[in-house]
Parts: sequence; structure tokens; C-alpha cells
Amino acid sequence: MAKGDPVLEGKTIEDTLGFDAGTTINEFSIDGTLAGNSDDAVPTEKAVKTYADAVASAGVSASTFNANTILKADEDNTPEALTIGEQTLVGRITAGDIAALTATQVRTLISVEENADVTDAVNVASSIHGVDAKATPIDADEFAVIDSAASNVLKKSTLSQIKAVLKTYFDTQYNNYALEAHAATHTNGTDDIQSASNAQKGLATAAHIQAIEANTAKATNVPTALSTGTVTATTYGITSDGGVDDVVLAEANTDSAGLLGADKFNEIVANTAARHTQGTDTALGAVGTKNPPIDADKFMFRDSESSDVLVTATGTQVKAYLKTYFDTVYSAISALFNLSEDTTPELGGELACGAHSIGFTQQSGTGDGTTTIDWKLGNKYKHTFGAQNETFTFTAPSNPCNLLLVLIQDGTGSRTVTWPATVKWAGGAAPTLTTTAAGIDIVSFYYDGTNYFGVASLAFAVPA
Repeated sequence: MAKGDPVLEGKTIEDTLGFDAGTTINEFSIDGTLAGNSDDAVPTEKAVKTYADAVASAGVSASTFNANTILKADEDNTPEALTIGEQTLVGRITAGDIAALTATQVRTLISVEENADVTDAVNVASSIHGVDAKATPIDADEFAVIDSAASNVLKKSTLSQIKAVLKTYFDTQYNNYALEAHAATHTNGTDDIQSASNAQKGLATAAHIQAIEANTAKATNVPTALSTGTVTATTYGITSDGGVDDVVLAEANTDSAGLLGADKFNEIVANTAARHTQGTDTALGAVGTKNPPIDADKFMFRDSESSDVLVTATGTQVKAYLKTYFDTVYSAISALFNLSEDTTPELGGELACGAHSIGFTQQSGTGDGTTTIDWKLGNKYKHTFGAQNETFTFTAPSNPCNLLLVLIQDGTGSRTVTWPATVKWAGGAAPTLTTTAAGIDIVSFYYDGTNYFGVASLAFAVPA
């Protein structure tokens, strides 16, 4: 039968059926097994259905599947259902079939030793040592913590939480070396100037001074024209007629005034170089204590400006002097500490760097069509164009200054910029930027507190 011949309705073709190209058909087959596997036979609709039904019945019925079943095959073209039990992993080991895996096989696949103890020091150390390092952690990073207050269970803490704990701890430690701010007049509170005691240094109280005055040798009425009488190690006799002693001066002791004998002199010399402990030494042991002293109390000291004479000052006067002194000391210290924390430090005069340079951290970014440059974060900015033109917004610095903007074209080039209205150009017109791919232009601005006065240097050589 050739192309273009009329259809032979109701006729039997005794030869083959064919077209100008391709194979010829010599049979419409009803073989439901398709066993002939021929290119010359066309199966009927029934034959195709018979074959498909047979294949389906020989396979795995959908009714054999549920939420715990997967499809597997031990041999090619032999699928079957495999039910997975609880706490079971399924896989395939080397040269094996798909099947439920034993604990040993699972450990082999994930490279974990048998009976591995995650709390074992060697395992923990190996795990920690093997991970990547992070040189600069941030507040949100998490650290493992063994909670000693909760049966040593493993918990986590952020760096922010750890820093807060450490700050509280170190604040307590360093407060031992810093004075709190004091009012002009001290009251009976925790910031009082403490009096001296047998345990620590402090200021002499009125009671201290009174005790010292009581133990100071007093003037003794002695007749004139007297001669030396009997002298012993602890007494000194005075006589007016060279006979019996008229007056005997005893050695001074802790209860009464008197002469300073050799033994007492030696004792004082020995104790002068010794460290005095309030309540136990010879000089101050008998005095009482007053805690706290008050403003009207007097403190005794030697005046180095007036031949070291003994003078007194009230508690109010001592506090005023100490306040002036410590205000000066801690004002300087506070200024030193605040310099590192102050975001806007000011110089008290000109800054001379000598034979040294001043460096800046360069900001940088790649454009996405709209870019905001915060000049408060630095005077230098390097901008690389993205795959489009760019519109800039400037966040002004706090004070007048010089600024520098580097513009780098992308791999295509010809990118343009829409500038803020506060940018004022030399000559009154914005420059035409370099159009070549990777081209480099540098724009310098002087910011006067309101406007950015700009000038551009164009078409720098591209680095190799």
C-alpha cells in the first residue's frame, strides 16, 4: 500500500503495510505476552492491557504499604515491601543488599567507636580540637557550660551572658582600687574616713589625741638652786642642801608623767623603727578609739611648713583637703579611662604626631542600586559598582572634615551615580565617570557642616 492510495475499507491486505520510510507492518498481534518482541507487529488494545495487567499483578500491591513500609529489591526487577521496625536504621553496606542495619554497621558508617563515651576527655578534646576556630567571637555566640548547680548537666551560655558575669566579678575586684564620689560633707555612712585601729591605718581621733596628751610629760614644779641628789636607774633625786633628797622624780610610765629613764629610752628607740599595731605597741596602746570620727574632732600632726611644730585640724578641714586631692587624682584617672570609651573625644590643644602617620579604617561596599555612606564611621570609602547605576545617600559626620570616595566600575563599566543635593561640584557640574570596565575614579570632598564640596580625579590606571 503506497502513500496516497485510497483506504481499502473491509479489505484484507495479504502483503505488508508500509509507508515511504520506516519499517513495514505485517501483523496486528493479539499476543498478550508480547513474547514475539517484533518490530513488524502492532499489538491490539486488548493485548496491551493483558500485558500491563500481568506486570501489575506480578509486582507489589499498594495495599501492602503503610507508614512503616518501604520498597526494596534483593534482585533486579523483583520489588517487595520492607516493614521497618521502631528504633531501626535502614541502609546498604559494601556489597550488601538494602536491609536493617546493626548497631555495629551504623557505627562503622558514621565512624564512631564502639561504646563511645561523649563525656570522655579524649573524645571531647578531639572533637573540640577538630572544629574550625573563630578568632573574634561575638555576643550571640554560644559556649558549652557544665552546670554545677544542676547536677552538672550540659547547658549553653552566650558570650553576652558570660561577659555580664565577668563584669560583675571584676567590678567588685577593682573597686578596691578606686574611690567612689563623695559628698562635700561626710556623714556617718559607708564613705566616712575611717579612724585608725589596731588592724588598719586611718586618721587619729579625738580620743587618740587626748590619750597622747594625757601621757605626755607635764611640767613639774622644781625649786631653784637645787643640786643633784641620789640617782638610780629609775629615779632622780634633787636636794637643796646636799643632804637628804628633797624631791625624787620617778621614771615615767603608762600611768603618770616622769623622767625618761635609760630603759624607757632604749624601749622607745627600739619601737621607733618597728611597725606600730594599734592597741599593742608602746606609743598608742593605751589610747581609746572612736569610730566614726565627726567633723568637730581634732587630728594632730606636725606642721612641716612651720618648723614641725605640733598642730591640729578639725575633721571638716581634713576632709576638705583630702577631697581636693582625690578629686584631682581621680579626675585624671577618669579622663584616661574615658578616652578609650569616649566616642567623641576632644583634644585640649594641637596634636603633633612627629615622624608618625595617622591611619584610617577604610569602609567598603558593593552597590545594589542604592547605597548609604555613613561618614561618621570613617573618612575613607571604597565603592564597587554592582550590575546597575547607583544612587548615594550621605550620613553627615559630626564636624567639618575632608572625605575621600573611591569608585570602581564593575566588569561591564559605564555605571553612573546620582549624587545627594548637598554635593557641590567644582565648575557647577558633576564629573563624567570613567566608562571602562574596572575603571577607577577618586572623588575628594570637603564637608563644611552642611554641604560636600567635591572634585574628581578620573581614570586611574587599573592595578595589574
